[in-house]
Amino acid sequence: MAAVLVPAMAAARVHCRGRLLGLLEREVLLKRLDVGPDGRFIVEAQGWGDYWEPVLALGHAEVMARLERLHDIWGRYIRDGLAPSLRREYCFRYFALLDSTLADNLAKPASPPVRSALQRVLGFECLGIAAAGYAQGPVAAATTSLRNPCYLLTKLKTPDALDDCQFLPLIPAGDGQSPGLFYQYRQHRLCVDSENSILLYLSADQGARGESFRVINALEQQIGLGTDPRGDERALRIAERVVIPYLTHGSELQGPRSDAMVDIELVDVGSGSGILSARLCQQVRRSLANRGTASRFRVWMVDLTLSDPSRFFGGRQLRSSIDCVAVVGSDYRRWLAARERLPRASGARIGLVSRFFNNLSDFSVGTAPAEELADSVGWRGIEPEWGDCLPTRCLGPDGRGPEALDVSNARVWLDAGRTFAQASLSRYFEGLFRLTASGNDSSWRRHDSDAEFFALRSLRPECLLTGDGDSVLERLLDDCSLVVLQDADMRPQDLLAHRQRIRSPEVVAVDMTRSLGLKGHFSYALLRVTDPGLESLKGERLW
Repeated sequence: MAAVLVPAMAAARVHCRGRLLGLLEREVLLKRLDVGPDGRFIVEAQGWGDYWEPVLALGHAEVMARLERLHDIWGRYIRDGLAPSLRREYCFRYFALLDSTLADNLAKPASPPVRSALQRVLGFECLGIAAAGYAQGPVAAATTSLRNPCYLLTKLKTPDALDDCQFLPLIPAGDGQSPGLFYQYRQHRLCVDSENSILLYLSADQGARGESFRVINALEQQIGLGTDPRGDERALRIAERVVIPYLTHGSELQGPRSDAMVDIELVDVGSGSGILSARLCQQVRRSLANRGTASRFRVWMVDLTLSDPSRFFGGRQLRSSIDCVAVVGSDYRRWLAARERLPRASGARIGLVSRFFNNLSDFSVGTAPAEELADSVGWRGIEPEWGDCLPTRCLGPDGRGPEALDVSNARVWLDAGRTFAQASLSRYFEGLFRLTASGNDSSWRRHDSDAEFFALRSLRPECLLTGDGDSVLERLLDDCSLVVLQDADMRPQDLLAHRQRIRSPEVVAVDMTRSLGLKGHFSYALLRVTDPGLESLKGERLW
């Protein structure tokens, strides 16, 4: 095992990314990355034989033969600079190994050696991320877009698709009897001259989620700046179709103002880096300036992880319009339960909760008979031979080719939550299901032959409640005249179910998803029924 110490000064960010990229160009497997309190991190790398020792220890002839074939193509693929021409065989050899490992485990109990071997197969080209000195194992995880064969299926199917870590929504990491599951979060290009991206994953364990955020935020300071490539577009939609119409309803600006200046306040819950708040202020400032009105902003950023406001609010275009930016380092449930949260508003105050609650969702592996999924999921070939889209069938020498794969980041809604149209990854998710099973023999027993496995995520209703059981949204409306809510997992029926927690009959909810032209997530506006700005929102009233 090799340990590589990567320096962590701001001036060394390029060096940090370069060292990681250099390791990804070598015939080693990254096992773990420890992030220290001073920002430095250590990468542990393993050779091929050390990594696969639990699989070799099983002594299964077919599994070892397929592992050797994978080793051969893996080495050639890396030595040839991750050549696209070798990706089909690389993916085929990996999934052939996975199929053999799963088949070999069918008749065996969930013993530690079997579980360890399966974990190595499923965790191939993944690494755990932990805070230095953290003894409980990794609290986050990562993989890469060009070395992980499960992710590479999408590049085979649609080579021109932009990288999106939702193409591989769940990965495992960690050793021992309780391997962790981690869900897709962010991605960073390691080098402008490389197509390889590092994909970052947060813990599916609710108890480790806070530490997971902290260690990823620290890591992003070194390998990237945590920017949102779609931040400008998202801010523009919110500004043009919600905030500006609301502020300028009837041509009169909402809230106190003078002829020269309008004051606008923004409360960003789950603010993260603060980039969306900054971009939203820029868009609103520009729009009002085009109307001949100057604007001044006061911003509160509410998050457990403290951000540096100067990163996005200190730019030349925005700096002169910012009155103040206050960072509230607190859990939002506890903060909203407090009696005194904010001073009296000096102008229109808008609350923003953007893609925050969906990072508190539950993540797991679901399974269901294929015929029950055919209509809702729309997987091609699911009747009568859904298995034709499995990598071992369509990527082999006599297979139909990558065009037969069913891999997509298209959202699919089931009663239990949201998944993706990824039938080709069913055996991979089956492995994750067994790996994280409770441990009794029956949970390892194969389901019906036509059973499908998929990544499942669902909103946690508890995330909408304060520490004392009140509605988070209503308490936020106590301080704000308008709340803009965006979320990947909160369907209209989920918000309607939460209505019973809102005591005030004056609160109105408007579904703005279609008005904003959104497909990947939902958007809502909450305000009072007596607010004249309600007429400006061109959405669908939920209540």
